[in-house]
Amino acid sequence: RLNQTDCELYCTVGVHPTRCMEFENSEVGKTADEHAQALLDITKDGIRDGVVVAVGELGLDYDRLQFCPKDVQRENFVRQLLTLPSETGLPLFLHNRNVGEELLELLVEHREKWENAG
Repeated sequence: RLNQTDCELYCTVGVHPTRCMEFENSEVGKTADEHAQALLDITKDGIRDGVVVAVGELGLDYDRLQFCPKDVQRENFVRQLLTLPSETGLPLFLHNRNVGEELLELLVEHREKWENAG
């Protein structure tokens, strides 16, 4: 359980764009989809505990490509976008750094998966 005390601690669940290599270098034997499923399970547990309040921080960050290339960021942003908000109803906490309109284009393209969340 994420919050076993009476303190008011809240969090988001998602993979930051500069950390999206987690999907590529996941635990031994875990595919990117299994990693995404684990995030969903953590999110649902956190919702039950009353501590997870949003999906994020996910998005794109093209200023720090030394941490994760564009194609991996894009693929795994969409992977999270297609699952986490629609399965949980939580709002999005987005990261958008030096990407021009690309983030907006992806959000519009996949609107049906997140527009009714939060």
